[in-house]
Amino acid sequence: MAVNLGKRIGISQAAKDLGVGESNLRNWTQAVAAQGAQAFAPLSQRTDVDVEMRRLREENRVLKIGREILKKTAAYFARENG
Repeated sequence: MAVNLGKRIGISQAAKDLGVGESNLRNWTQAVAAQGAQAFAPLSQRTDVDVEMRRLREENRVLKIGREILKKTAAYFARENG
């Protein structure tokens, strides 16, 4: 695994040996440190993604409702002042 190699021989050398950018390898290392084995698991196995998707869908729904209210309010005042 690239991250393990980076830990053993250093990020710079591992990136050169693997032909990837140092910043990529650093990002991968940070992802593994933060998320462990879940960092590169398939999306179907990542429960955190499912939770975030549900949260974002609900937020999107609420924002769309708010946008429609604002549109109708703006149209009302435009007619009233127009």
